[in-house]
Amino acid sequence: MDGAAGKPQDGIATAYEGSCEVAFQWMTAFHLFINVPGSALLGASSYCIQRLVAPTRDEIDQAHAKGKWLHVGVLSLGDLPYINRKRLVLWALLVLISIPLHFLYNSVVFQTIATVEVDFLVVTPGFFTSRGGLSYIDSYMNSEYYLEIQDTLLDGKYLDSTIFENITAAKRFKRYSSPFIRNGNGLDVYLGVADSDSRVTNGSLLSVDNGAGQIRTISSDHKPPLSYCLSEILPE
Repeated sequence: MDGAAGKPQDGIATAYEGSCEVAFQWMTAFHLFINVPGSALLGASSYCIQRLVAPTRDEIDQAHAKGKWLHVGVLSLGDLPYINRKRLVLWALLVLISIPLHFLYNSVVFQTIATVEVDFLVVTPGFFTSRGGLSYIDSYMNSEYYLEIQDTLLDGKYLDSTIFENITAAKRFKRYSSPFIRNGNGLDVYLGVADSDSRVTNGSLLSVDNGAGQIRTISSDHKPPLSYCLSEILPE
């Protein structure tokens, strides 16, 4: 259990911060804990509400004397004008309290998802072995930033399965084109395109896209088709 339990910020305390899967399990447990007694309370309130508006024998007789008829055994708003005023006030209070209270119970605990601002790079294998090759970078782009990304891959680090995950094209598309991205940087690698190939004028970095969601990960500018994709593993 991590975060700021007991140290609320802006009136909200953090019970857990970490893995989305674990957070989902906590949410399920919390909502079960909240909804089971909440549903029991709502059921008890519903029972009391029906008892309060159930007409007595005297109230039925009075309604019959006026040429009216009442519902017996079921909750009916049509009976309200003919029941005792004290019971009517209690009925109204229970209705006003029970329904909002049931909805508020579910709002006590909620889950938020943090999205990640990532870069998606299209590269050749030379990007993993030789520092530089960033002639793709325009003057307004920070080349040092992309050199720092490259440094996380050099010296064979791109082969470390604890740092980067080798994923399929389908998984890559699903992961990086989703509205919210929760993984690290991604790299499309084209094995069949050499850095010295006449079709490549930008060194080992062919293109860059970035954002926190719905990144364009498919390009038809580079042939042959995508060879494989690396996805950075972020600590939970």
